[in-house]
Parts: sequence; structure tokens; C-alpha cells
Amino acid sequence: MDAFASVMWRKILKDQDRPGMLARRHLEVCVFSYLAAELRSGDIAVAGSVSYANLHGQLMSCRNASRWLRSPAPKPACRPTWRS
Repeated sequence: MDAFASVMWRKILKDQDRPGMLARRHLEVCVFSYLAAELRSGDIAVAGSVSYANLHGQLMSCRNASRWLRSPAPKPACRPTWRS
């Protein structure tokens, strides 16, 4: 834990009711938050992830979204918040 957790995390991870023990759920949140940050930065990669589709390639372009919104097709209940 000392190898990656910041001082603030180390305070949170200590179980107040059981000295010398860690709060398991807090540790899980700590590990996954660090893992998410490392994945976002590209410092960690997931083996086999190239076999998954590129998320950005599956998104609708702003131009196509604008056309779709102007079309007579049924629309979702929510309104988009982006501007083209």
C-alpha cells in the first residue's frame, strides 16, 4: 500500500475499529481509482484490448447527430446538451 497510495489515501485506508487492519472497501476504491487514472494516462494497458472496438469510431459525428435530430424519426426523451 505504501508503494502507491498517497498520504491521504493511507489515512482513509486504515480501519478505525481494527488497528493494523485495512478497510477493504476503501482499499478497493483506492486501487480502482489509481487503475482508472493509469489507464486514462496510457501508463497501463489491458492485454487483448486491441480486440475491442474503438469507442470513438462508434460515436455519431456532430454532423450526423444534427441530421438525425432534424429527421422525423422518434427522438429520445432527453435533449442533447452539446452544440455543433
